[in-house]
Order: sequence, then C-alpha cells, then structure tokens
Amino acid sequence: MAGTQVLWQAWRNDTPAANLPNWGNYSYSPCEWGGIKCEIRNTTTKLNVLVITQLDLWEKGIAGVVPPEICLLSNLEFMSLARNKFRGQVPDVSFLYSLEAL
Repeated sequence: MAGTQVLWQAWRNDTPAANLPNWGNYSYSPCEWGGIKCEIRNTTTKLNVLVITQLDLWEKGIAGVVPPEICLLSNLEFMSLARNKFRGQVPDVSFLYSLEAL
C-alpha cells in the first residue's frame, strides 16, 4: 500500500481534498480511499492478502506528476488517470503485468 501513500504525497498540494475522498487519512485503509478498489487474494503461502486492483481517478482534477512509485501497485488490473492536470511523463508501467486496461 506504500504506492498509494507516495501518490498522495505527490498530489496533495495541488489537488482539492474533496476530489480524493479519504486520501491521506491514515485512519482509513487505502482501500477505502476514493477511486481505489481492492480484493483479497490467496498467496502461495495460503495467506489472504489485500491488494489494490483498480485505480480509477478519471476526471478528479488531480495536478502534479505521476511518480514512478505507481509501479509499486503491482496487482493493478485497471488504471484510469485521464482528464486530470498532470505534468511531465507518466512512468513506464510495462512492469504492471496484471494491468488489463489503461
């Protein structure tokens, strides 16, 4: 979940808090932050793990850069960052092997 914390740090100064509900509120799990969806997955050690599978931030008025730490969200299957105010380049997400829709 460290990737979500880095994203929040990158965007918090330039994005209205109302656009990212619960983001940065560490009394909530990042799975309860607006635009994030999680699933419970079984691992090879037979432990259940909560992973982030969707990052849907379409048209949230987010400003700033997309930090390379977005690639820490290795279980992402869906990511939408469209219609925001990003500057700079989006990091190489080719290592997000589960990503089915961008």
